[in-house]
Amino acid sequence: MLRLVLSIVYVVVIVVMAIATFIVSPEGDTIYSEWWFSALWGLLTVLAVAWFLHRRVRRPSVVCLHLSFVVILAGALLTHLFSSQGVVLLHEGMAADSYIGDDGQQHPLPFTLSLDSFRVVYYEGTQMPADYQSFLTLDAHGQKTQQVVSMNHIVTHGGYRFYQNDYGTTDYDSLLSVNSDPWGIPVTYFGYALLFLSLAWVLFDPKGSYRHVLRSPQLLSGSRMARVSHRLWLCGYVFLLLAFVALTVYEVMRWISSGAVPMANAYESMLMLAWLIQLLTLCLCRRFRILLVFGILLSAFVLLATQMLQMSTQASPLMPVLRSPLLVVHVSVIMMSYALICLTFVCGVTALAIRLFRKQTAGTVASLAMLSRVFLYPALVTLAIGIFVGAIWANISWGTYWSWDPKETWALITFMVYGVAVHDHSFSSLQRPTVYHVYVTLAFLTLLMTYFGVNYFLGGMHSYA
Repeated sequence: MLRLVLSIVYVVVIVVMAIATFIVSPEGDTIYSEWWFSALWGLLTVLAVAWFLHRRVRRPSVVCLHLSFVVILAGALLTHLFSSQGVVLLHEGMAADSYIGDDGQQHPLPFTLSLDSFRVVYYEGTQMPADYQSFLTLDAHGQKTQQVVSMNHIVTHGGYRFYQNDYGTTDYDSLLSVNSDPWGIPVTYFGYALLFLSLAWVLFDPKGSYRHVLRSPQLLSGSRMARVSHRLWLCGYVFLLLAFVALTVYEVMRWISSGAVPMANAYESMLMLAWLIQLLTLCLCRRFRILLVFGILLSAFVLLATQMLQMSTQASPLMPVLRSPLLVVHVSVIMMSYALICLTFVCGVTALAIRLFRKQTAGTVASLAMLSRVFLYPALVTLAIGIFVGAIWANISWGTYWSWDPKETWALITFMVYGVAVHDHSFSSLQRPTVYHVYVTLAFLTLLMTYFGVNYFLGGMHSYA
């Protein structure tokens, strides 16, 4: 009964998030700000903890991983209950001792801020802004310090954090975002640290589920059907690769013809293509299965990081908020996860095709299910890392971890949907290879929505065109 209720609430949370991305209120209100949406997440957390305790899970890596999500949600709750946000309007040569909160009220600051000067830094030889910089004097009870706030560089004092938000009207020269979150930030950051540690631990735990997958004898099958499935799988992979080649060419041509800043679609398409080519190189090896994860995490990451750095220097000027080293980590790791998820889809389609058109296919379908799990675990790990590195970047840039932008919301949906597939001990039907393949094949629709649908239909902060 507990599992059923938990499953229903889990699905409801996903469906509500998905629907909310299509609903835009004229007043600017969203479903995400409603009290019942927060209560829904709270209920999901309580049910998940109850099920976790009911299952008596004792594996330390698994316990730490799930605990990290609870800590992150607790940090979000503390931020929601006790933080305050707003903006401070600064005019050059004048001091401010208060800020306008999100509630429209004036809130006092325990110190004063004076704007000494403000300047826009342009890319050399262009009128494209590269950075916005506010040079401040902070006076705390007679003790004055000089501070500089710019994009991706915040100033913290007395529990208040200041972010460069905007500039330039007739009434003020610089607009800074203000965030006071003394409880939520440390708890949330602790949760992030625990999450990153746990993700690596789960992936490399010698007694964990992923190691059992890598040691499975089904991955070493040399039967004729296994060779046939390998050929079919490779054909499907090459088709997927060609599709992304076409997409990349299309987006890059749009990018070049626009003459604007790098478009999100072109940027992501080039990275996806790079990952798929790298994975194809690994997959052509006869004994690629064990080497796959380690090859991706070592050689491919270095390759793509280098490519991204070259792109960032050779392409059109980036928006100021994108001039962050976290861009390399966030985008490349996300694209790595998407490429790996694509391979689970290829495995699923191949297995279902074999099941449909051939007889005596149980062993091959089971081998493909195990191979799919080889891709799935690192896909979830890299997707989680990409999502939460993006959250850290967002907090550094404009003072909020999560803004329910359509792309980040659908990335979270994708993570939650695929996360179910590794919980086959709780959902025993997923231990059946055919059921598993059907599930991951249908789950691919969430990735398509995240990667294509949001860019073309929903927009948001992640559409930089």
